[in-house]
Amino acid sequence: MARSTQVPAEPVVFSTGTCATADADGVGYSLREGEVWAADDPLVLTHPGLFSDTPPAPNFPRRTVRAVEQATAAPRERRNVGARRG
Repeated sequence: MARSTQVPAEPVVFSTGTCATADADGVGYSLREGEVWAADDPLVLTHPGLFSDTPPAPNFPRRTVRAVEQATAAPRERRNVGARRG
């Protein structure tokens, strides 16, 4: 039986939102939702509430279907178009 030569993956966390914050020394950081950070990073340890063990769900744009206005009247359909100009 062969031994596994894989190195165990470093534990990671994911930022839970997009925000700006600072570490304990006052150095500023910009976080974007879903960014991957090392679980033992000093910023993660200082602000554990900004990170999660699970990645965020994909946020795909939703497609909306707009109603298309019919240009001409259907058979026997009356349209109120106002007074005729003459």
